[in-house]
Amino acid sequence: MQTNDNRSNNLKHKTLGGVARRILSGLGTACRHNVDFAPKRIMKSTGEVCLHVSMLLLSFGLFSGSQAFAQTKAANLARMRAERLNGGLRLYRADQCMHALRGEACLISVTDEGFLFRFRGGEPGWQQQIPPQPSLMTEVLVSADGDRILDVSYNGPLLRQNDNSPPVTPPDHP
Repeated sequence: MQTNDNRSNNLKHKTLGGVARRILSGLGTACRHNVDFAPKRIMKSTGEVCLHVSMLLLSFGLFSGSQAFAQTKAANLARMRAERLNGGLRLYRADQCMHALRGEACLISVTDEGFLFRFRGGEPGWQQQIPPQPSLMTEVLVSADGDRILDVSYNGPLLRQNDNSPPVTPPDHP
């Protein structure tokens, strides 16, 4: 028979382990890593170890979370620049990918310099047409912190079907 102290300790270990498992699963999902194995293996150890490991992983998760936040800001900034360059929302709508989480589908590259987005756009309603008929393409480089537009390397007519890269043009100097 277990004493109250033993039951209390067992409950604490199970609860801490459960918390750690949820934190690890959440971090893995947020960072796009498969951590299915981690909770099972860690659950065999004590709750305290789970808690320490989860706190360590949480600190790594916060670092990648700041990059995700910067990417979200960068996508919004790139989209708003395209809207401004093309006459505002009354005349222009950016591709849906720029409204999705962090602009992932329109993100061409991530470097130390920043986030490079390339996306289509056109008059309001172009995406609802069957098939969608965009008329413009924009390529924008945003700083790594997501706070500044570094370059609008292309903003013009849609390119030919088999030409995925915009023509080389001089940098945009306002």
